[in-house]
Amino acid sequence: MASNDRTTLDADRAYYSSRHWRKVARPRALRSRPLCEHCELRGIVRAATQVDHIRRPKGDRYLQRHPNNLQCLCTDCHQHKSNWERRNDGRPLRIGVAVDGWPIELRHGCSEWRWWTLQADKGPTCV
Repeated sequence: MASNDRTTLDADRAYYSSRHWRKVARPRALRSRPLCEHCELRGIVRAATQVDHIRRPKGDRYLQRHPNNLQCLCTDCHQHKSNWERRNDGRPLRIGVAVDGWPIELRHGCSEWRWWTLQADKGPTCV
């Protein structure tokens, strides 16, 4: 791991232990979206217990704090997405099958409307 990667990882870890994350951002996200967003796409109603960054902040304070970069997931869906991010093979995240029988694949680890909302907020520098 390069030293720059370690620095951004440390910045993200520091944010997750910060008062803002524990007392403001995480509870606010779970209050506003109490159900797992990936389970909802499959027609399943399950309580969200984890708050996930759609795009890894990598030390970027804007991405750490922006509510449109957060999605609420159950523990199983969060673990599945984390494993997908670690694999990093360019394939979309497969979360299951929709009620209509079609597979659900998320190119960015979140629904498309969430991704484009984040892009619009961040501007053209967010790739």
